[in-house]
Amino acid sequence: MNTIKIELFEKNTLWFEKFTPENLDTEIDIEINENGENVDVDTQFKICCLFDYATLPDKRWEFYCDVFVKLPHVAVLMIRSQYKVDSVDFKWDNLFVVENMKLIMTNSIYNALFEFKDICLENSIALAPEIIEKEPEVPIELIDLVCENVVDEYLTHRKPNDIVNNLALKEIELRCPMSEPVNITLNLTFLVMEQVLFNNRSFNRKQNQDIFFKIVPEVKFYTLRMKCIQIGQHEVELTVMDLHFLLICMDCAIQMVLGDKGDFLIPVLEERGVTNEIQTVWFKSATELLHATRISVADSLDRNEKFEWSKMIS
Repeated sequence: MNTIKIELFEKNTLWFEKFTPENLDTEIDIEINENGENVDVDTQFKICCLFDYATLPDKRWEFYCDVFVKLPHVAVLMIRSQYKVDSVDFKWDNLFVVENMKLIMTNSIYNALFEFKDICLENSIALAPEIIEKEPEVPIELIDLVCENVVDEYLTHRKPNDIVNNLALKEIELRCPMSEPVNITLNLTFLVMEQVLFNNRSFNRKQNQDIFFKIVPEVKFYTLRMKCIQIGQHEVELTVMDLHFLLICMDCAIQMVLGDKGDFLIPVLEERGVTNEIQTVWFKSATELLHATRISVADSLDRNEKFEWSKMIS
């Protein structure tokens, strides 16, 4: 088997939320012990992992691990660890074996746990002494289970989907040059979507996530967002699949701002310095993008992906 080198090159906090009397954690967090009794888990972390990966030009490969960490009734965080993969004659099948996943998943989970503690301390969130004083310890059984689930998800779902959508995942459909209109269009789209899905308490965020991520898979949303917000640094290349999901995000964001949910969003935009003039640039640039990609739009419409977001998002 070819040697595979894996290097962490970036960590990003995708979202973070603290629970307060005004922002209660309404999820019921209980476990059943071996005697069949309910056990309070308020002092135990909940952890789950998502993953994505990309085949890039010039024989480059990247793997992304998104770790969800929650301390019930205290705070919740999602952090992405991004890895470069280096190998000769590489195929994703080579990476998706349990032994290769262990290093990545272990590193990603610990990254998230350390980041969780640091952000809580920065925000003056009270943590139990054992969390502050001790290094986090993740049971090897949990790591093994996560790795087994990731490999199974890849073999059962992701690999077959990659085969069906091979061209859409690799073919570049749109190159976004560094310019003010494009910068505004991409950044404001995701600023609004972050409000709708994660940050704005005026929205039913959990319900919105459940609805939206059935249309744009959660991990694909994070990957697209990370790609698009780099527009301030360099040209952004979007594949056919990227563009398909971007059009959905952009359609949702604009409908939210222009519709009856606008009162929840306009103050946030104004706080971020988004004037009426900048919003006008966004609407105009988005309209031009929709026209420029009319084939992709038509494809979405053919698949009945014309959404009335005001009836779906609450």
